[in-house]
Amino acid sequence: MTAAAIARRFEITGWVRNELDGSVLLEAQGQPREVQSYLDSLATQMGGFITNRTESPVAEVPGEAGFRIER
Repeated sequence: MTAAAIARRFEITGWVRNELDGSVLLEAQGQPREVQSYLDSLATQMGGFITNRTESPVAEVPGEAGFRIER
């Protein structure tokens, strides 16, 4: 299961992108509890692939809809 597929189970918007160095960059927005539940689920289901995790708050993107894979 991918980060985008997991996101569909939550009321969040945002995007996920694989970086050239092998890392993954992800932006998620929504109600704090919903975002945290998504991140917890992601850690549980993808934990074997996660070696480091950094969280930083970002400004809300007004009008953002859905969760997409960026390329």
